[in-house]
Amino acid sequence: GDGTYGAGITTDSDRDEATTEVERWLMPSVEDYEDTDRVVADTSANVSAAMFYPEGFEDGDSEDMEGVLGLWYSTKDGGIEVLRYQRAATSGWQDFNNTTWDVSALEIGRGTDDTGDFGSPTHPVVLPVVETDGMVVDRFVRMIVQVEAGAGDPYQIWQVDSLDDLGTEFGLECVSGPCSVHGGTCADEELCDWSGAEGVIEADGSSGSFYLTSASHCRLIYDYIGLGAWDPDVDDLSLIFTGSPGSCGTGPDDVFLAEWTGSAWDVPVSGSCALPEWADRHDPGVIPFPDGGFKAYLHKDLDFFEVCYHNGVAWEYCREIEFVFDDGFETAINPACLENIDTLVFIDGGPQEGGFVKIWVDRTTPQYPSAVSCFDTAGIAFIEHTN
Repeated sequence: GDGTYGAGITTDSDRDEATTEVERWLMPSVEDYEDTDRVVADTSANVSAAMFYPEGFEDGDSEDMEGVLGLWYSTKDGGIEVLRYQRAATSGWQDFNNTTWDVSALEIGRGTDDTGDFGSPTHPVVLPVVETDGMVVDRFVRMIVQVEAGAGDPYQIWQVDSLDDLGTEFGLECVSGPCSVHGGTCADEELCDWSGAEGVIEADGSSGSFYLTSASHCRLIYDYIGLGAWDPDVDDLSLIFTGSPGSCGTGPDDVFLAEWTGSAWDVPVSGSCALPEWADRHDPGVIPFPDGGFKAYLHKDLDFFEVCYHNGVAWEYCREIEFVFDDGFETAINPACLENIDTLVFIDGGPQEGGFVKIWVDRTTPQYPSAVSCFDTAGIAFIEHTN
């Protein structure tokens, strides 16, 4: 990283002008709601997480994957939550709605029975990690997921580390009963034993979980483009997530910030209430800045997106967001047809910002209680920031 992206966070002479500009996000190669170009064409595909591999992350043939995009996403298989992975065939920034994938729809994990800790693993988040022990350097991908132990149970945030560099192997295999409740047996080699995972925010309403009654969709705040893979012995790390504050909040979901202390996450608390960063917002996306600041993409009432700037100490301002088709006229996309924005940045001669979003066929929202008609086919699409 050359430190050039995210310059809008500074208090220079044109800062006030910048705050009034609406961020415009284009959906490349997609001309209208009938267009079928997609990153993931699976109609059950939901939340995704993507990253460009840092230097030193290798595949099984010892080929360095630096600059190649990996994508993790959740979907359903016969009603069971499944996590899948795909990887671009070439490195660098590109139109991911219309590209070639070297790996696609690779299953890396699935839910256990409804009474297990991983009844519904969804909403993956990924982080490249490097750990050094003497002369031994270990690189892996830490995956954080939202889980639901049983129907109606509170969401919790858990994590699991990959056994390989690229985050395609998490040591999951069927070793006993849970897989069989889905109609299979251990001979089916279904990847649903999550014994290597651990809870990070279990959200049981106690002081140990910051009095939160639910913790879900999250994004990590770390500038791996500028700093390289996260080193837990050296680097700071923050987490922005959706949480339910119980009786403390005004709505069912607020957005919270957590800081990594070296052994656990810490969420600011006042009395017996976790302190939210934003009330009545959810499903954040993040682009970190080299100076420790970041901008967060927040969703409200399923109908509205905004981007808000944080200077590393406090929030500064917010802007509106608009989404447009790649039709030559920048025809607007109804934001109610989009959900779960996952934003990222890449430096290749200059900064580029993009991301991935869930697209809907039709959707009921507060603004559209009778459902709004959206895309002909659902899935996950690529978007890029154009102004």
